[in-house]
Amino acid sequence: MAAPESIVNILGNGGEAAGKAGFQLPEPLAVVGMVIFSLLGIWAMKEGRREANIMQLLLGIGLVGYSYFTSEVWLVWLIGVVLSVAVFKVRE
Repeated sequence: MAAPESIVNILGNGGEAAGKAGFQLPEPLAVVGMVIFSLLGIWAMKEGRREANIMQLLLGIGLVGYSYFTSEVWLVWLIGVVLSVAVFKVRE
């Protein structure tokens, strides 16, 4: 039994199918920022928990989570840098 034409089209063109479904893939530079700042956030959460520093823990959670809500490249990098600076200011 052959698959319906619409399913073949969706499975054959992943990028176009994502666009039709309402999903938009982020820019590669945004993905790089998301990975870098998420790793920094994981480290900040771990250190904040180890040092019992609630502010550092919350900033780490923010670093890990904010990228799920932003896809603009400049916004990913701006928020990531601001939160990263805040993590290191809190440590001092």
